[in-house]
Amino acid sequence: MIKKSRLNFIVYGITIILFAIIACKKYDDEIGIPENYILTENRISNDCVFFQMRFTKGDYILKYSLSGSCKNLKEEAYLKSYSIYIDSNYDNLKNKKGYIMIDHYKVSDIELFQRKIIWITKKKLDSSVSLFESNENSFTLILSNN
Repeated sequence: MIKKSRLNFIVYGITIILFAIIACKKYDDEIGIPENYILTENRISNDCVFFQMRFTKGDYILKYSLSGSCKNLKEEAYLKSYSIYIDSNYDNLKNKKGYIMIDHYKVSDIELFQRKIIWITKKKLDSSVSLFESNENSFTLILSNN
């Protein structure tokens, strides 16, 4: 009787260990898989950094974001940085369809700012660009091929 319960205990223990190994193996398979984006940054001052996430797959093409307080950031500097980024990554962004997300802080005339971003994007990427969605500190553009 004691041997049978001991054998059951060993069988249950081995079963639990096997399930744990399988679960860990499944989790380990995800480690090392590359992210779906390439992250770059551009520090423009001690309190402000531009982050760019250029997506390699899916519906999203680019997320252009700010980090920090960016107290002294002027709209012109933002637009210039965005334009330079689009120029320097043209080969990776051309002929793409999808969404570009733009994060911003304290823009005085958001509609004018959006029109300028749309104009830069249209001009640089030679795509059809329109405003898809707009929130308090961000907006999303949708691109389609001409």
